[in-house]
Amino acid sequence: MAHWTYEPPFDFYDSDPGNPELFLEIDGEGLGYYALSSSDDGVVGFCCFGAEARVLPQQAEEGVIDLGVGIAPTRLSEGFGTRALPMILDFANDQWSPQTFRVAVASFNERSLQLFRSAVFQRIGPFLNDQGREFLELTRGAH
Repeated sequence: MAHWTYEPPFDFYDSDPGNPELFLEIDGEGLGYYALSSSDDGVVGFCCFGAEARVLPQQAEEGVIDLGVGIAPTRLSEGFGTRALPMILDFANDQWSPQTFRVAVASFNERSLQLFRSAVFQRIGPFLNDQGREFLELTRGAH
């Protein structure tokens, strides 16, 4: 996953290939990165929870689980995210029993915005990250 590269403007999602350990981080509460796999292709994406899913300047909030999802560049627009998201939400509900799920999506990323809207996430509003890029915050109840 650290070596995945995306076409512009999605290339800002590219990871640092020199830091693959990032995708192995899980904290004491189980928050961090999890691989998403396909029986025929192995790892085709990831999801992350907690600090790893937040976009600065977002802060942790009581009862809120921050969620991030990434799909391999070779598997985009195949519906994998649509099939995986309900399982990701079920997993998070089972693990942490949050009140709310929260995501931050780059405002230009219509593909991801549509994914979360289809899962009944509601737009809270835009914000600028620490590098001045606009993101949209969306939330939904966990149950």
